[in-house]
Amino acid sequence: MYIAQEWVDIPNWIANYYLAANLDCDAGWLEVIGFAAHQTVKEYGIYEPEDRQYEVDISALTQDLNALWVTHQFCDRLQKTSVATMPMSLTQTQNLITRLGNPAVIWPRLSVPFEQWRQLVEHGGWRQQLSNRRQGVPSLGSITQWLRTQLPEAIQNIGWQLITLPLLPEGARGKDPQLPAQILSRQLIITGLTYELRIFPLPSKIHHWRVELRSTGPGRSIPKGIKLILLTEDLQPFENNVATASVPTEVLALEVIVEPGEGLVWQTSPLPEDYDQEVLYF
Repeated sequence: MYIAQEWVDIPNWIANYYLAANLDCDAGWLEVIGFAAHQTVKEYGIYEPEDRQYEVDISALTQDLNALWVTHQFCDRLQKTSVATMPMSLTQTQNLITRLGNPAVIWPRLSVPFEQWRQLVEHGGWRQQLSNRRQGVPSLGSITQWLRTQLPEAIQNIGWQLITLPLLPEGARGKDPQLPAQILSRQLIITGLTYELRIFPLPSKIHHWRVELRSTGPGRSIPKGIKLILLTEDLQPFENNVATASVPTEVLALEVIVEPGEGLVWQTSPLPEDYDQEVLYF
């Protein structure tokens, strides 16, 4: 069984178990040979650096699939091994995206040290930027540009929309004609309930932005314990970057000063369904 290194050594991509199978598409059959836990792959797999993959011999596999069900029910938390991370600077990241975004680079995953590749593709926003460059997708621009013109199709496809409200929170609507009375909005599902994430500028304050999380259910508040979180582009916290519902509340809000061109990453706790990190530039 061969497993690409990304699925073994990238923390957020690590699987509990890996299935070995033979597949014959022409004949229309699939044969599952066995499975191995992540810890087994790390301990008994042979790492092949030229292809960056692990080879696990069939003798190291558990062939009884009933054992997979039992261990999945009772032992999942014991099967993973921790993987250390090494931080990479924003300058390094942008240089890598520029270099690997060139379609002439045939095997980008093998063109840089794995530590750098791992951090690049594990970050949802950076991974998307790399993909866009390799496909020739133009730069998506910034929130400021979107509010003045229109949303790129790629941004609409992941759920963002521009909406005009008859009444915004105090201070949110200014008289600056370059900042129309619009907000950036996205629907979220958190623990089965619907919410709205809003982002808009505070025109009365230079470079000030407000990020809100609101419940969209009629008469329903945000439950105690829900968090709205902002991180720097490289996923670092900063002062006053978390708003927590200490009691049921109508809205969670963060106000931040963001320089033009600076990027932020939003999160909630618990995470929304189908969440992936995205870098929003201001």
